Amino acid sequence: MYFPYLFDKQSELLALRELAGKLGSPQMIIPLVEPVTKVAGLRRFHAAFKQAGNFAYVVENPNLLDLAIPAALSEWQSGSAPLFADSDVFRPVFKEQSST
Repeated sequence: MYFPYLFDKQSELLALRELAGKLGSPQMIIPLVEPVTKVAGLRRFHAAFKQAGNFAYVVENPNLLDLAIPAALSEWQSGSAPLFADSDVFRPVFKEQSST
């Protein structure tokens, strides 16, 4: 098993979307993604993984770059909630920090 830790920057999500159907059967590469921007890219990533029948771990408490701003984080959390509801594709993980 291989667990690459990536951020949801455009180029990284594009690479993951292109590889969605090539992660092995059973899935041997399981990406762990920490969001850093708006939820739009994450939606396309979710759709590609759903179509391929694969899953990824996604940090549910991100706090880097754009999401370090409380208002942006709140907007991201409400927009990403439907994606996390689909646990066949996105499996939430919690990033432990000194403040948690």
